[in-house]
Amino acid sequence: MSAVDPLPNASSPEFISLCEAQVRIVQQGVQVDWCGVYLSRSPTQTEEPELIPLVLYPSAETSIYSEKPFLQVPRPDSSFGLLPSAPDTLDIVDLEDMVPYGASDEIQAHQQLVFPLVYQEIMLGVLVAGRQSAQWQSSEIAQLEEVAHTLAIACILDQRQRWYLQQLRQQQLRQSWEREHLDNLFHQLRNPLTALRTFSKLLLKRFWGDEKTQSVIEGISRESNHLQELLQAFEADLAQSDTEVTVPTWETETLQESVIPALLPSSGLGLMPIVLQEILEPILLSEQAIAQERQIQLDASLPKNLLPIQGNAAALREIFSNLIDNALKYTPSGGQVFVTSGLTTITERGQWQGVEIADTGYGIPLSDQDHIFERHYRGVQAEGEIPGTGLGLAIVKELVEKMQGRIELLSPNQLSQNPTYPGTTFTIWFLVAP
Repeated sequence: MSAVDPLPNASSPEFISLCEAQVRIVQQGVQVDWCGVYLSRSPTQTEEPELIPLVLYPSAETSIYSEKPFLQVPRPDSSFGLLPSAPDTLDIVDLEDMVPYGASDEIQAHQQLVFPLVYQEIMLGVLVAGRQSAQWQSSEIAQLEEVAHTLAIACILDQRQRWYLQQLRQQQLRQSWEREHLDNLFHQLRNPLTALRTFSKLLLKRFWGDEKTQSVIEGISRESNHLQELLQAFEADLAQSDTEVTVPTWETETLQESVIPALLPSSGLGLMPIVLQEILEPILLSEQAIAQERQIQLDASLPKNLLPIQGNAAALREIFSNLIDNALKYTPSGGQVFVTSGLTTITERGQWQGVEIADTGYGIPLSDQDHIFERHYRGVQAEGEIPGTGLGLAIVKELVEKMQGRIELLSPNQLSQNPTYPGTTFTIWFLVAP
């Protein structure tokens, strides 16, 4: 027995081994003189389809097929039993003639039989079996049909596996390309970011004593530091994913889903006692400059001596920066934005402390509120002129939940007297640190 090259569509070694085992079963169980598995090779537009021998018994060197190892497949409008131009030594028979339904248990007419490997009307190949003297029994025909059916299923699974492997390789190439360009982007951002931080330090020295200018420069320095922290956290997550995320192999019985690291602010949030006032005050200083430029009144109420909450500083900065920035973005000139901390409530889980960000802006329609925290969802805002990606609120919700908190939405909030601007209020609750 031998596997004959060339292999149709590069059949896998596992499928070839299965074919060899099935041919061995046929040779031993049915006692054939010769047996072979032929697979169909897809033709080009100028070629007729062919059947290529994959496994033969006896081996190709001694087989009666050795001089003419190829069979021609009929055109689509022909029946399988009318294979034209077959090798002289092969007697191709019509499947209707192979089994005398309701007649004798013996088949008198033919010594060689051909069984199609067909799966869901797809012609995949044939199983050929023959012997010189003994007549075929119906039980032997049934056994050969089962072997052909098994090979057809195995063949289609083998083809699907090769397709999935090809798709996986293409995806890996795409990911490799994206990673390379991402690394280049980080490298190109690093130098301008360092320069920005250096210029802000020089400006602080030059305008020392000018409180109004100094607060703006401090905001630039603070935001550039924030960008550097995000960049470092993102790079750390990518480095960790390179060592932890594995591609599933076909040998594994259960495919494990690859874990994508959270990009902001890091894949793992370490929780510790944090005073919200210390997080909010620097952010409000930066946002105050934006509010003044857009002619929006930004008011804040931050009571002192509040109990610390259980949170993560980087995540909290990301949450409040996104929410306050959104409030300013979706509030027209002349509007108001309010930031209020110190809200308290008690539930079965413990004591909670809340922060409220409210505005007199365009509001969020009720039809959008069920989806507003979904990634890339913008609802009616996608039809407007205000740019956005639909990621901010999704990131906020994810980070709040990672800190075991919760977020509430209210729109309209009744803060505006103008029905055109119903306003929006987000309230974020965090557990008070034990």
